Amino acid sequence: MTLRLRLFAMGALVALVAVAAVWLVAGRRVEGEFQTFLERDDHVRFARVASEVAARVARGEAAGEVATLLARAGPTLRGPVAWIDPAGRLLAASDSTLARARFSFGPGDEVRVTRQRRASGGEVRTETFAWIGLRHVALEGPAGAAAGTLWLFPPMSARAPLGGAAGGEAGF
Repeated sequence: MTLRLRLFAMGALVALVAVAAVWLVAGRRVEGEFQTFLERDDHVRFARVASEVAARVARGEAAGEVATLLARAGPTLRGPVAWIDPAGRLLAASDSTLARARFSFGPGDEVRVTRQRRASGGEVRTETFAWIGLRHVALEGPAGAAAGTLWLFPPMSARAPLGGAAGGEAGF
């Protein structure tokens, strides 16, 4: 093999490796940007829903009216929204699967949701999801008293691992 042919082959190999590296990096970059876009979009939509809910709660509207608002807003968000009172009881939610769920709060912004779900074989499974740092808004009643908190949860997939976040997410 001549020197010229070897140099050409090496140049082609380097170019091929460079193109492959750029392709891999660009693919990850686009995927990351898309995820960031989805998260930002959810935060904007949640802010709109939260401001409407806060205004209604401040006016003293019943939990049923707020539940109707959340049910309408639910499909516009990737995950469920829940209004939880200071004692940890669910007052309204955009997702009916949270109706019988238990909510507990740990140090900082830790939130745990425990719910039971009937599996395909008929047995009842208990699922526990835990997150830290979820989006939330404190709500005040008509007299300025604490009326609970509105929480935006990530999607809670039926296939999520027990004790973890859904879909491999750790909460935004």
